[in-house]
Amino acid sequence: MSALEVEERTVEPIPVDSRHGRPRDLFGIWFGFNMAPLTLVTGALGVALGLPAIWTVTALIVGNMLGGLTMAFHAAQGPTLGVPQMLQARGQFGLHGATILAAIQAFVCVGYMISALITSGQSLGQLFPSINTGLGITAIGVISFGITFFGFRMIAATAQFTAYITAVIAIALLVFLVATGRVDGATVTSGEFSAATFFLVLGAAASWQVAYGPVVSDYSRYLPPVTGPRSAFWFTYLGSVVGCSLMMCLGALAASTVTSGDALAGIGAIGALGTAILALFVVSGTVVNTVNIYSGQCARSRFSTRSDRAGTSVWSGGRSSSACCRSCVWSWRWRRRRTSPPTS
Repeated sequence: MSALEVEERTVEPIPVDSRHGRPRDLFGIWFGFNMAPLTLVTGALGVALGLPAIWTVTALIVGNMLGGLTMAFHAAQGPTLGVPQMLQARGQFGLHGATILAAIQAFVCVGYMISALITSGQSLGQLFPSINTGLGITAIGVISFGITFFGFRMIAATAQFTAYITAVIAIALLVFLVATGRVDGATVTSGEFSAATFFLVLGAAASWQVAYGPVVSDYSRYLPPVTGPRSAFWFTYLGSVVGCSLMMCLGALAASTVTSGDALAGIGAIGALGTAILALFVVSGTVVNTVNIYSGQCARSRFSTRSDRAGTSVWSGGRSSSACCRSCVWSWRWRRRRTSPPTS
């Protein structure tokens, strides 16, 4: 089965003869899922609140390491059970309890998709100020749905493809910031330490990882049953924690170079490398949104008896993508009106 073939399964157990992949594939998948502008912007939270960059980076790394434990433990269940994460919740919460959780998770996926679409649209706006942000948000949403339509293989392939390219440029950008003196001792210590802000940032980073918990097995359920829980855990943990920590720390350091504390503005002001990563953010943003559509569809399928992957994906994914794009455009226009100076 190639990445261009439409996935045929939703929430039913994956047969043994349909299992494929290697545990190390999980590293690239989860690394790629975190290569997004929303991750970068979240990393700038502490700096925007006045916390020194050095303490912000420390809180981000510790928070990701702690939160990653919770989400990665769920990955070990996928190869054994072969079903999505939310379906596994029946064992702990029963049929009706799992239904409530699935409904909540579907709304959470919509919320994350809206946030990711807005930040991806802002990245596009940083690159091309003349492009209408609302139009950019809509285009990114349509592309995300197009990828998700084909299912797991296409999502995994695009996530791994964009992950390593973005990572190389992100690392080069970190080296550039330090080598050119944009980030130095004075920059990373500027601000005032606050225990409350430190733990707020730590909690935000940990929550980022924990939020993946209800969807982790969606991406490990296709692995062969012989896959050990240890390898599924570690490749998921390292992929998500390393990828997220890299992008969040880059966001914190980039935000420390500008007075506004805006990570995207800090990246855009760097030059060619900044432009390159903003361009990749537009691409990776579409990939990250496939997680929200795909896992939201798995949660929504919890209420459906239909098993045709293409039919439910087109109907459910199309409606959610359309609604999210409209919500993003309205949110962006509302915020622009709120922040624009009054006209005389």
